[in-house]
Amino acid sequence: MIGIVRATQHEAGRYFATIPLVTIGAGAASELALWALDMPTPIVLDVEIALLNFLRYLGPLVATTLITAVASITFDAPFDILAPPGAFLLLSFVEDQPILPFLLGWHLVIHPVVIFVRVLFWAWMRGIGGLLLAVPLLVALRICAERLPGLKPLAVLLART
Repeated sequence: MIGIVRATQHEAGRYFATIPLVTIGAGAASELALWALDMPTPIVLDVEIALLNFLRYLGPLVATTLITAVASITFDAPFDILAPPGAFLLLSFVEDQPILPFLLGWHLVIHPVVIFVRVLFWAWMRGIGGLLLAVPLLVALRICAERLPGLKPLAVLLART
């Protein structure tokens, strides 16, 4: 039993270490995109984006609104106004959909599709609380399934092949 608890602590620590690294990478990519699109003070916007990105799903919405407001004040042409929030939304989508589930699945030895479905399900069922707890609970389930003989088929189903 103590082995299960320690393994869960270790894997949950990996999860909570991966999220900030992905957020920092996404913030750097957003800064480069905003800089390339001639947005004013891309470093300040990047820090705000990175901090808002810790609020899954709500943070990118607020960041997109902020970028759109700054772009509408700064530029006159419609394309110039829509390009920065569009670039940010594209980068957010790439981070949230393929990159984050892949990295979490790789680190946590859980299939990325299982992580994606589990996060969607728990976000739908329990909102933000379910969103925050979906992956750590999945890790605990996988560890228990690996160590308890009756749950071996579940461990095989969850595992990344």
